Amino acid sequence: MHLTRQHREFQNRFGDRRRRATHRGGPSKSHNAGRSDTLPLADPARTGRRGGSLPPSVALTGPALGLRTWNGIRLIVRQADAHSETIMGLNLTSSSLLVSAGSLSLLPRTRWKHALPRRERGHAARIDPAVLRRPALTLIELLVVIAVIAALISLLLPAVQRVRESGKRLICQNNLKRLALAGLNYHDTHRQLRPLDAIGAFSPNQPGLRLPPGRRTSWCLELFPYLELGAIHSAWEFQYVRKDGRENAAWYGNFAGPDAPGARTIPILLCPSHALGPIVTRFEPTALAPGGVYKGVTSYRASANYNAAFWVESRVRLTDVTDGTAHTILFGEHANREPLWRWINDPLTVSRPDGPSYFFGGYADGPYAYAANRFNARLSPAIVGAPAAELGGHFCERVYSFGSDHLGGANFAACDGSVRFVSDAINSITYAAAGTIDGGEIAIGF
Repeated sequence: MHLTRQHREFQNRFGDRRRRATHRGGPSKSHNAGRSDTLPLADPARTGRRGGSLPPSVALTGPALGLRTWNGIRLIVRQADAHSETIMGLNLTSSSLLVSAGSLSLLPRTRWKHALPRRERGHAARIDPAVLRRPALTLIELLVVIAVIAALISLLLPAVQRVRESGKRLICQNNLKRLALAGLNYHDTHRQLRPLDAIGAFSPNQPGLRLPPGRRTSWCLELFPYLELGAIHSAWEFQYVRKDGRENAAWYGNFAGPDAPGARTIPILLCPSHALGPIVTRFEPTALAPGGVYKGVTSYRASANYNAAFWVESRVRLTDVTDGTAHTILFGEHANREPLWRWINDPLTVSRPDGPSYFFGGYADGPYAYAANRFNARLSPAIVGAPAAELGGHFCERVYSFGSDHLGGANFAACDGSVRFVSDAINSITYAAAGTIDGGEIAIGF
């Protein structure tokens, strides 16, 4: 038999081990005598390959004593036991192939173990990973997996968004609770609720709180000491008008730059769901503020009107709230999200392109809203293209109304310090009644 150089090397390498295995008690040549399944190692007809060389993918390293054939590929293995053998996912349990003197001898499984030297039994199988490759996913299988993942995401995403919105709503309620407690603490100290923005000596004929001449303040600023923000209150310049009747340039120092006291970002005054743009906004320069006026905005409004909890230089006591403190609005939210805002901002030259919450929305301005306006009011499409003379009413209702950028309603704080979420579906009469302190209306359900 003509053997190639590779075959001779193969025989020289494993022939001695085969003979030693037989000498130590393994099967003799008589075990294979007369068998018709003995294949010449170089037989191209049975191996499916031309010539007698071993496939280059077969691993010949290590003490490999066994040989397997799968789909025409010969695999040299190192482990065999009396029960089963797994090679790259193939379970070979029926027969075994051994190298014997240049031929492949087919031996039963029960005799394979004894044909190996004892020191070679139990070794792990080693074959070239390139011989058998796991098939990849088909395109259809990949698309099915992607579709399943997309379906799961579509089911989970709304739930995650609801949980996040619920957390933001709780933060907003906590902010309003602290504002309400600060207002009640102010009432306990001064025996009245804090009025809206006020300028001393500018309204001598109106009864109410009398401020020092030229002092300008707001309900937000006066509540800062009760919100652990006394440092801003102490650094604030309240003298707006000098004794000679002219504006005080030092008052504009409250807003001179992004680090000024009036340009601070105060988390307690901001709702996480409020669709604001910049928290600190820059307004047009003036003669006394050539660098511009910087103001920090707030998400909350005081309930204002002549018979509400707040008014200009008002002096409201809790005993004046005869409609019930639990059913009267003290503070509420404001909504900034407005798709049609530019149709009013541009014709009226408001110069507040970031939204309605920026129109007198700084905490130094003492922002307020009327419960008499529609709850969560939004601009009507009828204003698109309307002349400026017809936009004034729509503008005031949108800017001075309570609402929020939450889904389904807004948070309110009552005069007793309680906080609640009011649905958009609230009765309009009940809602308007909650804005007055002594109107005699029944606001049960607010």
